[in-house]
Amino acid sequence: MKIHDECIPCVINQAIKVANITGVKNKEVLLKNIFKYMSRMNFLSTTPEIIGDIFEMIKKQTKNPDPYKETRTYYNNLFLEMIPKYEGIINHAKDPFFKAIQFAIVGNIIDFNPIHNLFLDDIYDTFEKMEQLNFAINDSKLLMSDCSNAKALLYLGDNCGEICMDLILMKKIKELNPSLHITYGVRGKPVVNDSIKEDAYHVGMQQYAAIIDNGDGSLGTVLHRVSPEFLEVYYNADIIISKGQANYECLSEEKKNIYFLLMTKCDVIANDIGVESGKMICMKNKPDDSMRLKIRNGYVKDVNLEVENAKQNLIKNLDCIHTTDLGAVRIRKNLSLETDDVVAWCRNMVVDNNSEIIKEGKNFYISNDQCRITVNSHSYTIITAHPIKISRHH
Repeated sequence: MKIHDECIPCVINQAIKVANITGVKNKEVLLKNIFKYMSRMNFLSTTPEIIGDIFEMIKKQTKNPDPYKETRTYYNNLFLEMIPKYEGIINHAKDPFFKAIQFAIVGNIIDFNPIHNLFLDDIYDTFEKMEQLNFAINDSKLLMSDCSNAKALLYLGDNCGEICMDLILMKKIKELNPSLHITYGVRGKPVVNDSIKEDAYHVGMQQYAAIIDNGDGSLGTVLHRVSPEFLEVYYNADIIISKGQANYECLSEEKKNIYFLLMTKCDVIANDIGVESGKMICMKNKPDDSMRLKIRNGYVKDVNLEVENAKQNLIKNLDCIHTTDLGAVRIRKNLSLETDDVVAWCRNMVVDNNSEIIKEGKNFYISNDQCRITVNSHSYTIITAHPIKISRHH
């Protein structure tokens, strides 16, 4: 998932806040260097690798190789003390494995990246109100089944504190499948409050998994930057659990058997998944799901048998096609629509025989001569729409 234009102000704002937190001197010099870097950055890059590069600049200027070390240690210790309480809740639940997944996902809210402006009371409050939170996508049964039958699992961690919730889920996975070989992956260098190797050993992750760092200082798992040793583990795993938004940004287009566990904490990620912000996500990726379908005047051309029913699938689920309030505002503005019922307008376009439908990865793309609509194939959420001129060849 390449960087979105809406991410750029957040990246700059985050750089300023981290600079303030770490006590950077000559902040103007740092900001000039950051702006120079961003003026030359590749817009096909992911936000996590850009933030990683900027954080390296901050570490060099402050001459502090690990500005968040004390923060990580404090919150790791704090949530280690909470494990007995949380395990008690989990073990008394009707479905302990599912409850452990819930805790692991809610743990993703433990994020002291300054862009989220969270306080400890907010985090405690989220745990206390866990039952009121809704799964926007819940593939937990599939995850449990895959964990039961897998031989090698790679679990990609995310933040400090949150790692303690990963430890709880890891224990449940080993109880489910004692012979499963688990590797816990962390960042290769300190980057904001993300977990590194010493954090994993500190919380006792070695009891349930081998620990590997990815050899890189990006905020997520950027495969073209990780070490060969990490890549070998990644490609040999028959199931991957990917925690957090940054790992999602890096791996959302991968065709591996990946389960994304996260809280949607920003609109960009929520829209890409096809859900609202503030939702729990346990979503199975669809390996080798790329497929292309073209429909013109009701005639299906150049498709394989796996995708011939894609338009019929959309029509069958026509009532499920929806969008958020913000999505409706954005689509109405992008397409200069006068109608108040954006969803009905988009549904009509789906059934229009003059539509061209392409399904690639996790999205449907419905196009005509005027515009292109993006619909998430998992949740049937209309993510966005843009004017477009399509060149067609007959």
